[in-house]
Amino acid sequence: MADLKAAIDFVLHEEDSRMTGAVTTLKGDSGGATRYGLASHAHPELVASGFFDEVKTPHDVALTIAEKTYNTAYAAPLRIAEIDDQSIATAVLSFGVNSGLRGDAELIQRACTNTGRAVSADGHIGPGTLATINSIKPGVLLSAFSSLVDTFYVETVAAHPEDAGFLKGWTNRVAEWATSAAAAHACGLVMAG
Repeated sequence: MADLKAAIDFVLHEEDSRMTGAVTTLKGDSGGATRYGLASHAHPELVASGFFDEVKTPHDVALTIAEKTYNTAYAAPLRIAEIDDQSIATAVLSFGVNSGLRGDAELIQRACTNTGRAVSADGHIGPGTLATINSIKPGVLLSAFSSLVDTFYVETVAAHPEDAGFLKGWTNRVAEWATSAAAAHACGLVMAG
């Protein structure tokens, strides 16, 4: 089984590479204020709690809240801890935080189908999808998933040219999955694939 903390830590570092906990508001980002990759638009409950106020919620407290939110809002519904391979679990969590749960589940389901293991792309990771994910060689599935995610980002920018400034960061995110997976495989931390 994947190490949930390792997957969350990976995503936290993708979202805030220096782990400063600074609140950012990027021009053109429809997510609004963001802290540790959690956008105010997607998490109004965090707005109400003061999460996006650096004075009210200091770095260490915000980090704990972010870890808990990643777990409850993303990792649990995506069944990250039940995915056997760390690289797959990490990639699915990373894309889910960036794109949302339903779209993430649909793309990993389509990736399974693209590897020859058909599964219904219903946007929900249930027992059947989970079993299929765990039955595919991780390297093959990660490649199929990464390809679909890259295409998703290119199509997103085509439909929303105002998001073009984010494309490089999004595709770098996908490239980091492969780099991280290769390093983990070299150390024997995940199943060969």
